[in-house]
Amino acid sequence: MANIIDWILIVVSSIFFFKSLNRLFNSKSKTIADYIMIVIYIFNCLPILLDNTIGIPKYTAWFINFQIALDNNLIRIVYALYILASIICLYIYTRLYKPKKTNVYKRNNSIIFTKRVLPILVCLPYLHILITGNITHYFSYGTAGIRGLTSSFYQLNTALVFISLFSFCCMFFCRKLQKSDYVILFIYAFSLIWIDGKRYIVVTLIITFLFFLLNSVNVEHKKLPIKKAFVVIFLVLIVFNSIYSLYVKPIAEDSSDSMYMSYRIDYGRDDVTKFVLYRELISNDPILNYRGETFLSTIFTLVPRAIWPSKPYPHYRYLTSALYETSSPLDIPAGMTPSLYEMSVANLGVFLGVIATIFILIFSCLWADNSKSIPRKGLYLLLIIGLLTQSMDALIVYMAIAPLSAFASWAKRSVRSKHRFKIEQKVKV
Repeated sequence: MANIIDWILIVVSSIFFFKSLNRLFNSKSKTIADYIMIVIYIFNCLPILLDNTIGIPKYTAWFINFQIALDNNLIRIVYALYILASIICLYIYTRLYKPKKTNVYKRNNSIIFTKRVLPILVCLPYLHILITGNITHYFSYGTAGIRGLTSSFYQLNTALVFISLFSFCCMFFCRKLQKSDYVILFIYAFSLIWIDGKRYIVVTLIITFLFFLLNSVNVEHKKLPIKKAFVVIFLVLIVFNSIYSLYVKPIAEDSSDSMYMSYRIDYGRDDVTKFVLYRELISNDPILNYRGETFLSTIFTLVPRAIWPSKPYPHYRYLTSALYETSSPLDIPAGMTPSLYEMSVANLGVFLGVIATIFILIFSCLWADNSKSIPRKGLYLLLIIGLLTQSMDALIVYMAIAPLSAFASWAKRSVRSKHRFKIEQKVKV
């Protein structure tokens, strides 16, 4: 039964994935839900295809609890139905949503991210590394632990990386691109990948660049060679992942096992979701102390702990602590990357968690799609991708910028409206 449900998920998700890709490649996409479908397929559906073709990874050491959860047939069925329900709802949304107007990003009109400010924001992670004297740690590639960087430094620099990425896109894609510009794009992307040291950033970069490119003035001039570019990117990713798994972050003694397991841990979010489902349905031992605990920590991320000493910790700490079976969420040897899928279940239980995930995804897509500003829509897209693939504390800057940007836009429209009203009144007089 579990195998049948798995293959239903594989077939349905693959169809939706290629439909979304086709709409994007042919500039027919009208909603960011198409980008979200691609992210979900890569991180949540593709691993199930690999399980049923290559096989389940041989999890070792700290990750043995993943093996137990992935081998359980009930958890496999519940997970497959969970993901199926969410992608079917997203697909229905892509078919029903009809935008009032299609905008193209031709110039930067932001009050906050002005032309003078953007270059400074792009340089922030590089300046942070130089000013703090950590440049020697970046002579080799690797994660923060491999490079010997402190957790506080890495978290701040990660936030600056996301500021830089968004600012770069706002500055780079508002004009017609020349062939030489793509060289600059590649160099910049490579530098961020090198600085971050984790593989998830690659998918984030590709999706972000694709979104801004397909919504920029460049689509009006000529047909972009996106399909050819994706073939090249795919080949580069294979080489990059092989080198990363063998030399940067080897886990198992056997090289092939190390590559496969490393890939699944970095790019998959099925393992953490199944692990939390196992704790809820089989072990009856939730990873949180009470329902809604890490929803509170996410919502109140910006509230200092000095004001609220008992504020819950970021979700990844509870997830990692449960996986590694440590005594405290502060006593963890590393950090396991969470996902909205398991975070909802951990906070609300299985039934309400499934409903909450679907609601959050649909509402977020609708909110972003109704935004008239392409950069702000891109910002919302990055937040949704972050919910699905990263710990939200890494996106704390976006969480602050999004409402600030929306308020600034509203204030600007209000001032213009009042000014227009005064002019009309004068004309009448």
